Amino acid sequence: NPLAKLPSFYECTCPQCGKPAKRETDTMDTFVDSSWYFARFCCPDNHQAMLDSRAQYWMPVDQYIGGIEHAILHLLYSRFFTRAMRDEGLLPGISEPFTNLLTQGMVLAESYYSDANGRREWINPADVEVTRDSKGRILAAKTRDGKDVVYDGIGTMSKSKNNGVDPQALIEKYGADTARLFIIFASPPTSTLEWSDEGVEGSYRFLKRLWSYCTRFDQPGPTMAAGLRKTTRFEIHSVLKQANYDLHKHQFNTVASAAMKILNALERLSAGRSDALAVEGLRILLRLLSPITPHVCHHLWRALGFGSDIMREDWPVPDPAALEQDEIDYVVQIGGKTRGNLRAPKAADQSALETLLKASEVAQKYLMGKAIKRIIVVPGRLINVVV
Repeated sequence: NPLAKLPSFYECTCPQCGKPAKRETDTMDTFVDSSWYFARFCCPDNHQAMLDSRAQYWMPVDQYIGGIEHAILHLLYSRFFTRAMRDEGLLPGISEPFTNLLTQGMVLAESYYSDANGRREWINPADVEVTRDSKGRILAAKTRDGKDVVYDGIGTMSKSKNNGVDPQALIEKYGADTARLFIIFASPPTSTLEWSDEGVEGSYRFLKRLWSYCTRFDQPGPTMAAGLRKTTRFEIHSVLKQANYDLHKHQFNTVASAAMKILNALERLSAGRSDALAVEGLRILLRLLSPITPHVCHHLWRALGFGSDIMREDWPVPDPAALEQDEIDYVVQIGGKTRGNLRAPKAADQSALETLLKASEVAQKYLMGKAIKRIIVVPGRLINVVV
């Protein structure tokens, strides 16, 4: 605090009694102290001025991420300071500090306390042994040395309730990538995340599956029929296309889910290094997952001989040719209700679709002798049967 180092400011005379006094030096909210650092980051080596022309070049910040208290306080002060710097000629023409705001959700966890002498002592959940019923509801809770504790429900992780999770303990047991994957996969970044030890275990099992698949990758697998190969390649690239869209929308949990879907497809393919599709799919999977679990993906990328540094590889993009389909799934409606699906050649015309429909299981099951008045086809999407 510069004011605390300025005797000419804090040494004064009391206006009431006339005796020597000391002025208060803690004069600003803590959020004010950090309300222009983002502009300073643009020119940190300038020791002669607050900002220079580099700040005007880089500002405003493309993406600002903060908790709800930042959205209220830090954002308020930052907007004020940005306008002040604009008016003082430090940021000409720049009125807003941030282009986009993402307010992340809070992490929730169970909390417990012991009531000793009328005073609550909060106990960390890691030090509590819980008995639950078949639906997961808590029946009893005790400390590890047998003392009864009170369950206080699920709330925001906080130091005051001692219900935080030690990242170091997770890293030592599962590795950093498991913790990262669980946090990303469990919830969209803007929603609350309920901490779950079972969810952490699930993320750990997925990474073990990925590791196991890669260790078997040099072993040749059975040959898959051409039609199934085409379907698998379509699935991989369509999942990748959706994941890339979700990534730009900051829906990171569905990006992690996409990686899991691709691994499922590769395991069904059951082919190894000799198969070009398996290699293509695995390279896509590792690159897609690498920002979430960088350590595992970097190691596997090098071990498989795909390259020296996965983080320097191009980001995967879907192949338009892989997204082309020879067949299309039509939704079938009969009498105004959705009754199933019909897979038909992409080139099939109205007459061919009507013939395929009448011979299909869904038509045999739901028409049951009813007269067809009309068949309406929405190309590539829907077949509606009016009875």
